[in-house]
Amino acid sequence: MKRSDAVPRQTQAERSEKTRNRLLLATLECLGELGFAGTTVSSICARSRLSRGALLHHFPSKNALIVDAFMHRQRLRLDELQQAVSVHGARQRSVREEIDATRSRMSADFSVSQEFFNALRTDATLQAEFAEFCARQGQVIAGRYVMLNSELDHVPAPLATRYVIGCFVRGLCLEALASDAATVESAYEQFVAIMQCFHDVTATDLPAGSSPPASSR
Repeated sequence: MKRSDAVPRQTQAERSEKTRNRLLLATLECLGELGFAGTTVSSICARSRLSRGALLHHFPSKNALIVDAFMHRQRLRLDELQQAVSVHGARQRSVREEIDATRSRMSADFSVSQEFFNALRTDATLQAEFAEFCARQGQVIAGRYVMLNSELDHVPAPLATRYVIGCFVRGLCLEALASDAATVESAYEQFVAIMQCFHDVTATDLPAGSSPPASSR
């Protein structure tokens, strides 16, 4: 007699998704720990405990897997932003809170991002894979710079402002590899102060996403 509390069997789609996620996670771990050159099909298979055949069944090439893994990380970050809104409720995040959150997120991803973008600069095949992915899901890229319900929603160009923040934080992560911690923190505090002044001078009471009047641009 069949037990009523038996665990239901996974569908083929569920098993396939689980396998893909194992490959994506293993690829991200390899990129962060071994670098792009060390992220081989063999190292990914060893880390995921899956066969080369399983990898090639889900991804046509190593570069296709690397691009998908990198963008999978971005999708996870978007999910985290959505969850943060639920935690904070209706309260707007301050300029400092947004920049702190961006720094925390980008610092955690820096080793993977550095390896990916360094390889992207010279690997034509990787460039082609990335361009094709962005053509299909470009909103994931822009989504990296979105912070829902923040004071910076009310500056004249919120997305451009967040690109500036992202560029600074990425550069600061790189600088941290060569400079002492005190210098890095001093530069960070000055940047936060600059962005706070920018907000205080330019911010309007317009709803997020609205365009300010021409005279305020």
